[in-house]
Amino acid sequence: MLHALCSLLSAPCSLLSALCSMLPAVLFSLLLLPLIYLSAVRLVGQFVVPTDASSLWAAPAPGAYGREALPTLRRFAMLDPLSSDYRSLMSRCMILQGDPGADKWAGAATGLSVADPENRVLAGMLKVKRGGIDEGLAEFERAVSLNPTRPATYFDAGLSLFEALPAVPAGRRVFFRNLAQLDLALSFNLDESLWQEPRLCLALATIMAEKGNTLAAVFWVKRIVLQPPADWPFAIKKLALCFSLGERVEAVSTWRNLFSPANLSSARIQTISSELNKYPDPDFNFMRAEIDVLQGRLDSAQRELSALVTLRPNVADYRLALGGVYEKLGRRTEARLCYEKALELSPANQEAKRKVTELYTNVQGSRFKVQGSEKMGF
Repeated sequence: MLHALCSLLSAPCSLLSALCSMLPAVLFSLLLLPLIYLSAVRLVGQFVVPTDASSLWAAPAPGAYGREALPTLRRFAMLDPLSSDYRSLMSRCMILQGDPGADKWAGAATGLSVADPENRVLAGMLKVKRGGIDEGLAEFERAVSLNPTRPATYFDAGLSLFEALPAVPAGRRVFFRNLAQLDLALSFNLDESLWQEPRLCLALATIMAEKGNTLAAVFWVKRIVLQPPADWPFAIKKLALCFSLGERVEAVSTWRNLFSPANLSSARIQTISSELNKYPDPDFNFMRAEIDVLQGRLDSAQRELSALVTLRPNVADYRLALGGVYEKLGRRTEARLCYEKALELSPANQEAKRKVTELYTNVQGSRFKVQGSEKMGF
């Protein structure tokens, strides 16, 4: 009987002993599973919206800050509750879009990573955008103190200060303009790839133009290389600066590279027209005329270009455009005169050469047809 009782008690003891021996493995698994989960989420996230500037991912995805990225960023932020990266990206995206929700995500990112200079930069950008330029500057200084060799800190600080200049009191404008220039110069000295960053180039070109350093302004504005599909408000800012510097050839070249009617919806064309109308510079008549031609308003285009050619008689591209409108209107003699004048102004202009050749070829062909008809008695 006693033996049976001992046997009965030994079974639970053996089970308990087995469970105790398994306890370390169970605890280890419970600790390991969250790490495996978070690692998997972050690995997948790097393929979708990269945040790790390492040898595998050279830079964050260019589209990471667009409004279309918000749902994806929000999803990864919820899947990875311990990472500040996607919260920072959410905040940056909302700042650039003017979304008031940026504060929430910036605060969440700072709470997860107090020592990350990116979060201080975001706080500075928010304060500058809301008129607190001194408070924003203090945040930028904190970011620099956390990592003095981080190029993005100087880049974001310089751009934020530059964009805030129109609202800065006249007595302090020169100080903040010089500070913006210094920050931008530090950023591209630390990271040479920023030499090709369009926003940096436009900011420095504008600052140099304000200072009266035309050569430096032209140098920077010509470094702005834009490709379709264009950010049209930004592109038209470049055109306006080109016109103010007398760089009309650069402006026309940029416009022709970006303005592709086949790839533009009517809504986008309306957006472009609205942006063009913000600038009083008469050189923009060239762009307005091209839109008029696209929409079938040839008489309006002819008036705009005629006025422009009168004002800028030595710009070959304007003569070419006017000749094209005359040709569409059937006024071939006037078109030919425009093309010939354009070729005279710019002998290396291949478009002018082609147009003159085409018109003379067509005239000669028509003359031969008339002569042939006369000989046959018609």
